[in-house]
Amino acid sequence: MSFVHLHNHSSYSLLKGTLTFEEMCKKCVEFGMPAVALTDYGNLHGAFEFFQTAKKHGIKPIIGLDITLVDGDAKEKSNKYPQYNLVLLAENDHGLKNLYRLATLAAIEGFYYKPRIDWTDLEKHHEGLIALTGNRFGIVGKYVQDERLDVAKEKLSQLSQIMGKNQLYLELMNTGLPIQEKINQAVVSLSSELGIPYVAANDCHYLNQDDERSHDVVLCVGSGKFIYEENRLKFPTNQYYFRNTEEMKEIFASYPDAISNSLMIAEKCNVNLNRKGYFMPTYQTRDGKTLEEELQLLSQEGLQKRLLQKFQLEQIPAEKQQSITNNYTERLKEELTIINNMGFAGYFLIVQDFINYAKDHGIPVGPGRGSAAGSLVAYSLKITDIDPIPY
Repeated sequence: MSFVHLHNHSSYSLLKGTLTFEEMCKKCVEFGMPAVALTDYGNLHGAFEFFQTAKKHGIKPIIGLDITLVDGDAKEKSNKYPQYNLVLLAENDHGLKNLYRLATLAAIEGFYYKPRIDWTDLEKHHEGLIALTGNRFGIVGKYVQDERLDVAKEKLSQLSQIMGKNQLYLELMNTGLPIQEKINQAVVSLSSELGIPYVAANDCHYLNQDDERSHDVVLCVGSGKFIYEENRLKFPTNQYYFRNTEEMKEIFASYPDAISNSLMIAEKCNVNLNRKGYFMPTYQTRDGKTLEEELQLLSQEGLQKRLLQKFQLEQIPAEKQQSITNNYTERLKEELTIINNMGFAGYFLIVQDFINYAKDHGIPVGPGRGSAAGSLVAYSLKITDIDPIPY
């Protein structure tokens, strides 16, 4: 029987993790592990790269998130409420979307020193997710250390009610800390009492055991401290590495279900990030027009206004206006043909929509940049304010 690491921090756990996707996936192949999870702190920045790398090596990718769950309102910029580490894994594509939503909420609305969500956020966006209770700073770990097991039961019951049956697992860890034996005993007891299964994890932050020193240097960079300073962030042991299957089986020999449950969870998690081609937002056209028809109409209307303004400002005689109009119209047709053939009509419509919104609401917009400044369509739509024809 193999094992799957479900709690791992890559270099996208900024200045806290040092695992690279290539190294991690090669280790999975070496160890005979069929799958692996990515659970960076508060972000999904590496999800796509991780997915592609795992697929390349024939490893099943599991996309997750290590997030801070706070009692009270996460929007309140305060640390007065208890907070807990919580690992969330996407079981399916709907769950992946909910991970995106939670990561966004945590970064935009709940951020206070770090990304945070609250119970209400989790309740709204829990579908398609599997939750793991995290390391010693999770619900169980916190209240075991505080000797308040009754509160742990209460919080776990609340979490179980939100996540649903078989969507919550208690994490067992053994990274060489004396307190973890006490936490693990509580996990097994709570599992039996509350009917919540447990799973083994190692909270991996670096690849090999002898990478502990380089990981410590990264922590120093993140905290702005020197490595010889005592009062700084430092991992208490050198056991937060990507253990092989035999090591995991050995340290959890008394809990064989913790190993097999990692495989069970991995089998349940199936997301698809094989994205090819362009995925544009859908622009809502008027009166049932196609995107191409809408772009042509707006471009022609915009060009007429631009030319009228040009004729007035430059005092161009009426007998010359038709020739100029024909020249501009031919250029517009040529550009529209190219844009439509490339499937970019919707893109131009969306850009003109937000650019003109900005201009109408007093938000500064530059006159144009890059190749867009050479486009008559962009000029006609007021995306740019530079007439490209004279140049």
